[in-house]
Amino acid sequence: MMQAMRNNLVEKTGHNLNHWIVLVKYSGEEKHMAIIKYLKSEHGLTHGYAKFIAFKVREESKPINTGNDLVTELFKSPKEALKPIYETLVAQVDGFGEDVDFPPRIAYTTIRRSKQFAIFKPSMTDLLDIGLILKGLDKTYK
Repeated sequence: MMQAMRNNLVEKTGHNLNHWIVLVKYSGEEKHMAIIKYLKSEHGLTHGYAKFIAFKVREESKPINTGNDLVTELFKSPKEALKPIYETLVAQVDGFGEDVDFPPRIAYTTIRRSKQFAIFKPSMTDLLDIGLILKGLDKTYK
């Protein structure tokens, strides 16, 4: 979906992504919903394209390599053997699209698009727990 929006952006809005990113940065808006409101009200964009651009603006403003220290902490001794498994899973999930990110937390890494849909959590033993948010299922599976 995000790739389709990127491909159709010029046709639908008359400008490329870089134009919109620069425009939003000059507007001074920084919060996601404020950017969407600005693009819709001031430039007549549809909600979908405004949301896409807001996401890209905020993505671009993130520091590079955010969270490497937290990931290192997650997999320090005695859990260092789990890190290659984690890296393999991240590489696989990263293939879901450019909009997937992996912000680490103190005890786990969250996997999200616009919302969290999974976590990877090294356990105190030799397991890497994977939690999935599956709408419509009311049971916990182990």
